[in-house]
Formats: sequence, C-alpha cells, structure tokens
Amino acid sequence: MALALDPFAQQLVQTEPRSTNTTAWTPTIARTDRYAKGFDRGPSGPKLPFADADLSMKVAVINGMIHTLQEVGNLTSFNCPTGNCTWEPFESLAVCSSCNSLENQLTRYINLTQLINILDIYETFAIWTYGTTLRTNNDLIINNADNLTYVPLTGKVPESGIVYMTAYGTGNPSATASFQDNDLLIWPTTIFRLQAKAGPENRWPDLPTEAIECALYYCVKRYKSTVYNGVLSEDESIVDNVRRSPGSWQIQPNRYSGAPGHTHFENSSEVSSLEYSNQTAGFYWTDLVLETDSVASYNVSQQGVRGISAYFQTTLREEVDLGQDATPISGVLNGWALYFGGSAQYSPTIMQTLWESANISATFDALGRSMSNAIRAAEYSADGANSSTAQVGTAQVTVVWYSIKWGWIVLHAVLVLVGLVFLAITIRETASMRVPAWKSHSLPALAFPDQVDNLLSDAGSVAVMEQRAAKYQVRFAARGCDTAPMTEATGLVQRTPS
Repeated sequence: MALALDPFAQQLVQTEPRSTNTTAWTPTIARTDRYAKGFDRGPSGPKLPFADADLSMKVAVINGMIHTLQEVGNLTSFNCPTGNCTWEPFESLAVCSSCNSLENQLTRYINLTQLINILDIYETFAIWTYGTTLRTNNDLIINNADNLTYVPLTGKVPESGIVYMTAYGTGNPSATASFQDNDLLIWPTTIFRLQAKAGPENRWPDLPTEAIECALYYCVKRYKSTVYNGVLSEDESIVDNVRRSPGSWQIQPNRYSGAPGHTHFENSSEVSSLEYSNQTAGFYWTDLVLETDSVASYNVSQQGVRGISAYFQTTLREEVDLGQDATPISGVLNGWALYFGGSAQYSPTIMQTLWESANISATFDALGRSMSNAIRAAEYSADGANSSTAQVGTAQVTVVWYSIKWGWIVLHAVLVLVGLVFLAITIRETASMRVPAWKSHSLPALAFPDQVDNLLSDAGSVAVMEQRAAKYQVRFAARGCDTAPMTEATGLVQRTPS
C-alpha cells in the first residue's frame, strides 16, 4: 500500500518537457560578409550625379529612429520551424554606434539673437536683442536671448520664441568634434538641446543643456542567437580591433563616368572619408574592406557606401545659410527644433525624434541595430541554408522526459529496513524462548485439547473465546506433555515439558 498510495511513491518517477536536437529542420539566421545594396549614378550628359540607399535600408533607418533597441531587435530575419533553435556564436558585418559628451568642450559668447529669425519659417524679426551663444569645438552653435525661461513639464514657453535644439550632421570625420580618427564613419551628429529638467528658476544661458555627439560607423559584431517559443533573443558584442584595410576604398584609375580628373582630390578628406560628394561622383571605387585580427574581411560596395551616405544627407540634414542677415552668425548647423508663433518647428522633420528622445545614446544604439538588421538581411533567404548569407543553427523539439528521482524512495527503504529489524528481533526472541514456529493456527489447539480446556470450557460464545484467547499465550513444549501443571505467571498459561 505504501508503494501504491504513498506520495513518496508518486514522486519516484517524474516527467518534464525537454528540448532535444533534431535534424529534420535546418534553422537559419541572417548574417553577411558583404553589403552591396544601394544606388550610385555618376553625371551623364544633362543628368546630375545621384545616389540613394536601398529601400530596405531606408525603412531600417526610420524604424531605428522611432523604435527602441528591443523592438528593432525583434525584426532580425531568421527561420526557426520548430520555435526553439540555437546558433553557435558567429560574426557579421554590422553598424555600430558611439556617443561622446561635449560638456567640457563648450565656449560661450555674447552676440545678437538672430538665430531664431534665420531658422523660423515665418522669417520674423520679433527677437533682436543681445543674447548668449554656445559653441562646440566643431562650430555647432545654439543661440537664445538672455533670461528666457523654458519649463517643458508645464508647457510654459516664451512668447518671443526659443531654440530648443540644434544639430550638425556630417559624414566627414574632419568636421566632427570627437570622431576625427574614425575612418569608418557613416554619419556623426553633434547635438545641442535643452533638457527637460529645467525649472522656473533657470534662465538662458544657464538652462540645463545637453551637448553630445553620436556617430554611426561600419563595424563587425559577434552574435549569440537563440529562439525560444518563437521569440528571438540575441546577445551582441563589437569585435575588437576592426580596421579599414589600407588598400580599400580607392578610386580606380581610368575608370570614371563623366567625372573630371581626380588628381586634385587624392589628398583631400573628400576622398578618404565615406561621405557622398558631388565632387567625387562618377568615379569607380574599390570596396570598403574591414579587417579583423582573425584575418576575416568584410566588404561594403561603392553603391552601399555612397547610397547610405547620400540618404543620411537628405534625411538628417537641412542646409541653412547662417550669413543671410546683416550681422552673419559664425557657426554651423543643419538640423534644429524651435518654438515660435504658438507651435514647435522641426527641420528636417526627423529632428523631432531626437528632440523627443529620452536618451539620445539609446536612440543611436537602436538606429545602429536596425541598420545592422538591414545589412545582414540584404541577401538573406530563409530557405537558403547553403547560402553564405545564412548562418545555420540547430533546431530543437520538445519531448517528454522521464526521470527516476531516487531520493523519493527513502520512505520505502525505511519501511523495508524497519520490517527487517522487526523480523530479526522476533526471530531472536522466539529462539530464546525455544518456541517452535507454530504460528497462528487452529491445529495445535485441536491436537492438545486437554491443555487448553480450562481456557475455553465454560465459554458461552465465540466472542468470549476470542476475548480469553487474546489475554493468554500458550506455549507448547517441543515434546509431548501429559500432566505438567499450568502456571499463570505474568499472564502466561504455560505447560512445562515432561
């Protein structure tokens, strides 16, 4: 009964769902060694040079600007038929992001507050007084009238207008504040913006202001990917010491389409940088090659490099002439957010995402992750397990696993042990009393009626017989007994052997 009914017995054999590898399906996930999507056309007759990114890359940039890192991570291309798959760590061409604070590199000076007049779409002259300008070491400026108060939590803004944010984006490392040594840059952006922690006691130029520069650049990432219950999870890290191959991204001699001679460009930053420029449009370039310490190489084609750069220029940059007023402003910017005339203004419109971002660094991380997805998936085919753009993994299926938990047998072991001990004690006690193994049987009483007649002779019913029998123990000698006297010591009716 203990084996059948006891809870310990029920726990002895246990079941649990487990994943086991199967070769019936081949899971894949996107990766790539080379990106070649995009468009780049040189000047040809009346046609001007033109470059643009692939549509999937454009979508990836917008997704990265408006979604979180986790949300864009869920858009990675993969194929896992069973819903549970794993991949060994692998490397792929990708886009990385990095941000540097410029708080310790700022200068300020007094000048006229004509910046809002230049940027405001109404071209008003409502502000024309002296104020303070902040400047980074790559000449990005932000300028407002002194003593302006901005409290974003209450929506209180000055009637005279205020510049919320200015930005300067470029693809040329020499024009950046903190990425001049990075020759893999795609698009760095320097940003000035007011912070939401401003209070009514804060006034320009002492309003809390954030100065930061964030950059996107080509890199190689190492991924460890798993899919559990259909949900992808990826741990990614940047491969160290990735560098631009010295012989890559070079103008190919005697290969150009409608472009002038290029000897005067060979030592300029326009040639060494990855920024798209009409001045170098029409030339044919070798691939941009990224090298790693493992001797692996990753390539980006001319169409990829110039197409992505051109798209960033048209999406995250709005040209403005700061010298159009009688008193020109010295500085640069090509993106801004401001308040004037009862509403906010953003130019280009994507600047709204940077102004409203709770964390600019996190926004650029999401942007880099989203662009990496597009690069990895550029040539990926979910059913192309043999393609170089697909990383093959291992699929798992769920099976019922039976296991014996031997610890739960302890109760039964104790029962058996106690039973053995009880049996041993019984055998020892019986042997010491020299009692034969008659056990509980009616034949001994029939064989020796004269020895038990005094116990049962006057019993009137079976119940009385059972009561008397329960009170006495009768021991029969090994040999026959005739007239041996009965003794009732300690409740024992005993016949001594003759």
